[in-house]
Amino acid sequence: MERQVGPYRLLSRLAAGGMGEVYVGYHEHLRRHVAIKVARGSGSGFEFLQAQLAQEARALAAVSHPNVVTVYDLGQTEDGVWYLVMELLEGKGLHHIIDSRGALPVPVAAQIARQVAEGLTAFHAEGIVCADVKPDNVVVVGGPLVGLPLVERPWVKLLDLGAARSVRVEGHMAKDTHKPVLGTSWYMSPEAVLGLGLDERADVYSLGVMLHEMLVGRVPFLDDNDTAILNMHLWQKPRSLAGALPGMEVGCQLDRLCRSCLSKSPAERPSSMYELIDLLDDALDEWARAHSSERAQEARPRLNHPASRVWLAMEGGMP
Repeated sequence: MERQVGPYRLLSRLAAGGMGEVYVGYHEHLRRHVAIKVARGSGSGFEFLQAQLAQEARALAAVSHPNVVTVYDLGQTEDGVWYLVMELLEGKGLHHIIDSRGALPVPVAAQIARQVAEGLTAFHAEGIVCADVKPDNVVVVGGPLVGLPLVERPWVKLLDLGAARSVRVEGHMAKDTHKPVLGTSWYMSPEAVLGLGLDERADVYSLGVMLHEMLVGRVPFLDDNDTAILNMHLWQKPRSLAGALPGMEVGCQLDRLCRSCLSKSPAERPSSMYELIDLLDDALDEWARAHSSERAQEARPRLNHPASRVWLAMEGGMP
């Protein structure tokens, strides 16, 4: 297929979802390949998706961070269809990796969660809650999971933030009590389920769900019925990692961190992504001390860098 959208030539379709389609595009004059997201639909529903696409563009353009996809352009076709132009990423979607591999090694899952958290700090600093943090919105662009060298560059990129909304009030983060919440049932915080105001702790909850999924190979609350899943977020306690993950001890820091992120009350979760990152680093240090093999012990100086732990995990040096 070849079709022109503004100055971009559409070459092929990358993905399609409920809110739009993503294409590989090419800018003739700049000689650059890009990803182009276009809303699809008809009637009032299409108008809503158009508005969501523009909102997503503004949210992504508000931050410049190594763990966030770069926005190049936002435009409209002659017939009024909005399109969002972003960098074209090479790698694999995290949801595809989990589907094919199941549970990831602890240091690998922790490193991915850490980089997602770092990307989210940039949005929170701008007063933006992403409200739909999930593996579908994470692309792994470096490291052994995608067969690429481990270098000093981002492992993951956040993208597809159509549910993001600004909650900044007079220079401070505040709960948004006016907009309907979009999201995916598996990853929605209790306050999102209830339609209450959101702040950065809603993203902490969703990232906690994603961390649990990476470690165990499945989300903590699973059912064929969406309503049942939403009720689980409200009332059911998540299963301890100690009961689901071999080698995980009851009460270890990683287990406590996951359960804290999944607390029903926002006040009982880490208060920010910065706090979550500190707790995650401490939990990974404890895990490395408890599970390092002789090979890893010999490489102890290298373990001070998270990437070194990841290599050892992928090579079988630690669980």
